[in-house]
Amino acid sequence: MRVFLQPQAGLGFFLVAHICYVVAFLATGVEWTRITFLLAAVLVLAYGVTSSLVLMAGIPEDEAPLRGPVGAYTGVICIMVALSFGWNP
Repeated sequence: MRVFLQPQAGLGFFLVAHICYVVAFLATGVEWTRITFLLAAVLVLAYGVTSSLVLMAGIPEDEAPLRGPVGAYTGVICIMVALSFGWNP
């Protein structure tokens, strides 16, 4: 039970959950128009760069091993948000 209370485990479980959302978006259909693609690209790039810089600067040195997983998590969330712009159920 103690493993579920570790920050790395929680981050891993949420990462898997967001990967499942990405798979669900792809499985149910993503259709892009030019404007939705451009809007998604601009917003996701801005969010991805900004949040990565803020999160990486905000993680203290003693928790430096979390920087990689947090960066990966941010990337997956950006992919999920981008796919949501083109989702057409």
